[in-house]
Amino acid sequence: PKPRLRACDWSSDHGLLLGTWASELLLVPSPNVGGEPRVIASGHAQAACCARSAAPPTAVDCEAEGEVGGAVRALATPPEEFALGLAVSSGDDRMLRVWDLKRGASVLSQPAESAVTSLDFDASSGESLKVNEVLGLRLAAAFADGGWALYTVGVSRTNDKAAATVALTPALPRDAAPRHERRLTVCRFSPDGAWLALGCADATIYLHDVSPSSASLGGEVARCFGHSSAITHLDWTVDSYVLRSNCKGHELRFFDVPSGQQIALASACRDLEWATHTAVLAWHALGIFARGRDGSGVQAAARSPSGSLLATVDDLSLVNLYRFPCPKPEKPGAPNRHAAGGHSSPALACVWAEGASSSHETLLTAGGQDLCVLQWSLERRSHNRMMFGAATGV
Repeated sequence: PKPRLRACDWSSDHGLLLGTWASELLLVPSPNVGGEPRVIASGHAQAACCARSAAPPTAVDCEAEGEVGGAVRALATPPEEFALGLAVSSGDDRMLRVWDLKRGASVLSQPAESAVTSLDFDASSGESLKVNEVLGLRLAAAFADGGWALYTVGVSRTNDKAAATVALTPALPRDAAPRHERRLTVCRFSPDGAWLALGCADATIYLHDVSPSSASLGGEVARCFGHSSAITHLDWTVDSYVLRSNCKGHELRFFDVPSGQQIALASACRDLEWATHTAVLAWHALGIFARGRDGSGVQAAARSPSGSLLATVDDLSLVNLYRFPCPKPEKPGAPNRHAAGGHSSPALACVWAEGASSSHETLLTAGGQDLCVLQWSLERRSHNRMMFGAATGV
């Protein structure tokens, strides 16, 4: 379809620059420059219907597909040991976008089956990337229509520093991934890559067998009951035997895997080692809520690769940095965080990544309805203090 234009500008040195409703920048070269029109930048759109017809988008168009107030909701980065400098994002526009963090550019975009609510890489997949070889990493996507999918992200490298090509292919037939009745809200691979946990709006966590060697790949093995509301966050222990979860009812639950039985005594999980720390309602994150707050407002959390920092994003559009763990709330006159602004709407996701500089830790945040993915560099200002450096869009 023809692009829907939203803005334009002219330069005699370069040509006509066009902005579209699909978040694309098109350049039509001037006659004295010559060349074919081309897309020079692209990003996430508010909704999938923004890029399908030549007519301007209307509220009726978007509402018919449940796409009013579209947002970027999902972020994922490959395991750090591969040092790929890549990230994947998606949201209500139903587009999976792979980003090169060093160049701040999209290197691949591919349609998804439905609006994407969550993404996660399998940390156990792939091997160390060698020159002239292809690395295959598994990526899980959870959809708003209750479906889910597995993809293989293939990366080939022509030298020791640069990723040459990226490919995204389905790794599981559609009929092998059973669809759930309600919206899926979060997905997480177990550290050993054998299980995929899917949090759902029906207050249930579904466990699926995703071991590459399994004869029942994609099959459901258990359901975890005990929450009273939609699941919001999931974490695994490093041995893949215990699952930790939060829900919109402000509950913290623990479940045995693969039985799916709830572990009623929370103190039994006190000394367990967790592979990730995305739960916002847990001992390590008690201090991220101001005194008197009801436990809402913080959308996502992630522990830094060094294990010393905890990043969060919230409804105030702020990106916050705490020491990890952070069990005590801030006191008047003694803040326990460093906050930075950059998004123009409540941020919905945050992940750490291997970014443009190996000497600084890098954080990625998804801004929800502002349709932005920001890349933050963290710089050490003193012996015991970390601060946000520059924030750039990718």
